[in-house]
Parts: sequence; C-alpha cells; structure tokens
Amino acid sequence: MGQGGKTFDRADATFPIVAIGASAGGVEALTTFFKRMPSSPQAAFVVITHLAAHRDSLMPEILSRCTDMPVNGAEDGTALVPGHVYVIPPDAILTIVDGHVVLSPRGAEHNLIDLCLVSLAGTAANRAVAIILSGTGSDGALGLKAVRAAGGFTLAQGREGTTPGHNEMPDAAIATGFV
Repeated sequence: MGQGGKTFDRADATFPIVAIGASAGGVEALTTFFKRMPSSPQAAFVVITHLAAHRDSLMPEILSRCTDMPVNGAEDGTALVPGHVYVIPPDAILTIVDGHVVLSPRGAEHNLIDLCLVSLAGTAANRAVAIILSGTGSDGALGLKAVRAAGGFTLAQGREGTTPGHNEMPDAAIATGFV
C-alpha cells in the first residue's frame, strides 16, 4: 500500500499521473509550476529532469519549498499516490509500470523524458498527462506523442505567460502537433 493508504489498481485507476519533463531552465519552470498547484491535487506527479551523472540532486529539496505536497526522490517499486511528487534520481532511467516507479541503471540513454512518457502512455492511457517545460534538444516530443495517441493530455510551456528559459524542448513538443 502506498503512502496515504491509496495505491494504484488498474481496475480502479481513477487518478491522473502527470509526468513533467524539463532540462536547462527547468528549475525555474518547475518551481513556478508547483507554486501554482493546489496543496492536495488528485493526481500523482513524476518529475524527469536531465541530471548530471554521478551528482546528487537537490531537486526534491528545491521543489519541497514550492509545494505542500510531499516531494521525494523516486524509489524503485514505489506505488504512485495522488498528491505526491516523485523526482527521478541521478544515474537512473525512470519508467512507470502499472502505477509503480521502475528504476533501471542509466547508460548512454539521453532521452530520459521520452522513455518515461512512453511507459506512462502504456500504463495510464487516458489518465496520462505529459508536460514539457524549458530545455534544450527535443527530449519529450516522441513521448508526448505516445501519451496523446493513448488518449492522454499534453501541454508544453509556451512563449506566452511563463516564457521558457530554453525553447528547444517545448518547441519540439509543440511542433509534433500533439500539444
């Protein structure tokens, strides 16, 4: 059973799983996002960022200052719980299978966001939400398409309102035509 007594059950899966991908400029975008979230949303949040290899991440501590939701480094096998934030650890690939975090060692893979979003689409279908925030490159665009094809909801940080620090990732997501 997950924290708060609520676990994921495919037969009774009612809450959305929101995967948020960010890279360069992502800390500012993520803090803005979580500052604007209600304190007890009925969704689980998974944050995928491009972390430097072999470095400790301060992202859980940073995001904890921006939200009342519990923010933790994701651990292998953890059941996703609504109203909680899970952050990818360094040197890991994070996928989601049947509402649980699956961590595997990171090798040369560079599209961590795509890998997470594709797995999310396969397990959560129309309850999947993909959000692409500030970053360089195009990671997240293919995964975002998979989420949309599965009936999920997709967003990308635009140039109006909160402007991304780096436009490449959101622009690549928008260019798919699936945002």
